[in-house]
Amino acid sequence: MYANIRPLIGNYKVMSFDTNTVFPNLSSYKTILVQETSFDAAVCRYLGATARGQIIAWLNTGTAQNKKSLIMVGGDLGYNYSRSGSGGRDLVWSETYGKFTYVSDNGATAQNATQGVTIDVGNVRQMTSSPPGGGYWPDGCNVVSGGSSTLYMYQGRTPTDPVAAIGNVQSGFVVASVFQDPRYYTGAFGPVIRAVIGWVQSNGGVITGVNNPNTTSLPNEFSLSQNYPNPFNPATKIKYSIPKSGLVTLKIYDILGKEVTTLINEVKNAGTYEAVFNGTNLSSGVYFYKLETTGFVDTKKMFLLK
Repeated sequence: MYANIRPLIGNYKVMSFDTNTVFPNLSSYKTILVQETSFDAAVCRYLGATARGQIIAWLNTGTAQNKKSLIMVGGDLGYNYSRSGSGGRDLVWSETYGKFTYVSDNGATAQNATQGVTIDVGNVRQMTSSPPGGGYWPDGCNVVSGGSSTLYMYQGRTPTDPVAAIGNVQSGFVVASVFQDPRYYTGAFGPVIRAVIGWVQSNGGVITGVNNPNTTSLPNEFSLSQNYPNPFNPATKIKYSIPKSGLVTLKIYDILGKEVTTLINEVKNAGTYEAVFNGTNLSSGVYFYKLETTGFVDTKKMFLLK
């Protein structure tokens, strides 16, 4: 499950996969979310035939009273499962369940944005043409009729050709396919996945452990808050927010600019975080804390008073 989805949904099991993966028994699950990479710095892997067959069989066990729901997210869903010549081509998977046919390797126009149609209506979600890792190719797909609808279109395109996300509602299951890598979004992917989750729920899908998709939001921008308390002795808290995942460093410097310590140096998911700085072994005075992540740098001053 992709980082931006994590803060929205709890009580789930995360499992990595490649083309050889065989899933455990799926009968106890209500919803499956599949997050795939794009063809970029990472090795692109898609669901193999065995795993696809397992999910199809699981979807078909759903009933009107106990629907199964599948959410698929990835910049190459159409390229992998519908494109002629792909090793993962599976027209039953793509056309019967996903309700999509592959059209183009880049469905977006120069505007690089998606726009809500059936969900998130009218809202424009901006995308970058150079996400971390490269590989910006959001698939353009056409809709296969029969229980299907356009969830998102590409801005500047039409709601029918090619589209950015497709929903499929059947008597026993619900499937949503989103043809972008979450890293493509210049803001956060949160508003998009929240809208998709809401659509799944409104059509009978069950997602447990959901923070209310209508009220809970991921941060829309980077921020570094003033530490609290300030002045402090000996410890203080530093709060920061990031709208998308990336490598985050949070370092402390003294008045002369010498690095005192590194509090954070790791990849973080989109969200709001709080770090604790303890100055027990330091002398009173002015210190600075600096947050750095992709596309954002900020520094603030704090006072240690003993």
